[in-house]
Amino acid sequence: MSTRLAKHIEALLVQHTCVVVPEIGGFVLEAMPARLDQAAHLAYPPRAELRFNEALRHHDGLLEGRYASIYGISMRRARIMLEEDARSLRSELVRKREYHLPSLGVLSLSEEGCLSFVPDSAASLCPASYGLMPIPMPEIAQDMRERRLAAPSRAGDYLQIRLPKRALGWAASAAAILLAFAPWGELTESREIFTASFVPSELSVRQVWGDDALQPVIDRESEQVVEDTSAWIEAEAGRYYVIIASEHSEELALAHYERASEQDLSHLKILRGSKMHRVSAGDFTSNTEAYTYLKQISHLHPEAWVYTLRR
Repeated sequence: MSTRLAKHIEALLVQHTCVVVPEIGGFVLEAMPARLDQAAHLAYPPRAELRFNEALRHHDGLLEGRYASIYGISMRRARIMLEEDARSLRSELVRKREYHLPSLGVLSLSEEGCLSFVPDSAASLCPASYGLMPIPMPEIAQDMRERRLAAPSRAGDYLQIRLPKRALGWAASAAAILLAFAPWGELTESREIFTASFVPSELSVRQVWGDDALQPVIDRESEQVVEDTSAWIEAEAGRYYVIIASEHSEELALAHYERASEQDLSHLKILRGSKMHRVSAGDFTSNTEAYTYLKQISHLHPEAWVYTLRR
């Protein structure tokens, strides 16, 4: 029963970041940090987005263990029950081409036999942010500045500082004591001080320090890191991108790109977005090619997934 399977997947994702359904694929939680929407002046709490990876088909034991615990059966019987539910889900996909897993999303089967997943927008699988709502963040400094500029200016305005009388008395006493002990009658002897210096010649520098002393000194702090603008692209509708990382910050996305470039991935790009920047290991024109490449790099990036921009 696919509904029963979806209920157990949702329960396990509360405690684990990945749950594998044998012969179907793995459901992976991608942690998304808290973000600030400056246009709407709202601060959003951390959340987790659900992804699907068809390359993960091994038995990880999570669903089998939950079946055995919930229904009070042996692990062997639990595995048989799990395989029956997975087989039932596969039959529904072959017959209807798509199936809605309650509280998770819609799983679709293409003509080429590749699976894709669209998560539910209302799904909330991040325990750390359960019950948290966006917090309004008004620009207090901006409001105060506008209020100050709008206030009428008056000629002759002055600043008033109120000090207690006792503090003034203590300050006067301290000033009197300092003046009493000041060396008024002593004279300070002054003398002229001269310094001499010389500029060493190139010959003397070579004799003392060697040829290495004449090498130019490079100021490392003045060097600027030039951002590789060729790495940034815009996502095209109809193309399939194999995503290995997602970040709100451009700096973090560029850091993921630089680390991935050391893994001999020759088609690395960064998809620039308004709210999210995604590091792509390759882009393809068909769903089949994208998932084939996803399986090739699954040993390097087991949580990779396929992203496409809807037309």
